[in-house]
Amino acid sequence: MEKAKEKAKEKVYLYGDGNNLKRSWEFLTNNYCICGIIDHKHTRSSYDMREIPLYEPGQLSDLDKNIKVIITCVYVPEINRLLVEAGFKYIENIFKLREDEHFCFHKYNVFDEHYYEDARALLGDDESRYVFDQILYFRKCGVYDYSEICSKEVQYFPESIYILDEAEIMVDAGAFIGDTIETFKKITQNKFKKIYAFEPNQENYNALLRQTNDDNRIECYPYAVWDCEEKLGFAEDSYSGYIDTNGVDSVVQAISIDSVIKTPVSLIKMDVEGSELRALQGAKQIIKKYHPRLSISVYHKEKDLYQIPLYLHKEYPEYKFSLRHHGQKWLETVLYAY
Repeated sequence: MEKAKEKAKEKVYLYGDGNNLKRSWEFLTNNYCICGIIDHKHTRSSYDMREIPLYEPGQLSDLDKNIKVIITCVYVPEINRLLVEAGFKYIENIFKLREDEHFCFHKYNVFDEHYYEDARALLGDDESRYVFDQILYFRKCGVYDYSEICSKEVQYFPESIYILDEAEIMVDAGAFIGDTIETFKKITQNKFKKIYAFEPNQENYNALLRQTNDDNRIECYPYAVWDCEEKLGFAEDSYSGYIDTNGVDSVVQAISIDSVIKTPVSLIKMDVEGSELRALQGAKQIIKKYHPRLSISVYHKEKDLYQIPLYLHKEYPEYKFSLRHHGQKWLETVLYAY
């Protein structure tokens, strides 16, 4: 009976052996008969694919062009062109096939239009409103290439919005391996007062320590930022991860920013894989008391684009807002509050 069910499923190849495939593995195996996975890395992920062939992109000419290919990574336009040129007739992408708040960034919900309007009204400059409008247009049309609205300014620190100085005290929530810190150092010419860095992924945290251990102005914490102190499920990706209250990959210690930092703060940068709203709620005292500038990622969840500015405006009506997009794809949209 099981073999008959498997035979009835549509045959597909999958292009991309990364995080989105991992997140979609159960959905894909339940609905399709997977004939092979195509990827440059040619590595097997932790989920069960032992019997599924792996192909390099250079082997596309060897594959059956009548079998559908489902693109499972973010480079949809480029891979789609590659597959068309290789002669494939049927191409889909995982972002149109299933709902997942961690990577369905292109969805447009007509029921949220009044929220979009309210959030747009908060934006204080023409470029921000243009970026906002284009993102909504791209979502309506299913566009994945955002290069036309990609800012040329430095992500998190755009000089047209604010200038950094020697007195900066930054919170880096989602510090990764210290890449944002290095950019911050370059912009300030390494003249700043303090950085508080938070990174829950253990491997990244170790790299962060190696990157910053010679600078006593930088304090690093192996915690996820949240609105309270508790242990939470954490879904591990190949190089990062995100809080998943139903997650089984691992458990991380979450804290609120207010519970750790008791000194003035001039800037909060936050890129925490979808936990931005809860993390902001855990920084109420810092924000209310010191009015730091905020650089907040608003692309991880579909509703972040309007929920985060509306939340901040309700709690802190004195803030002004700008919006910039910093990636060629739909990733890296940042809300600036000041």
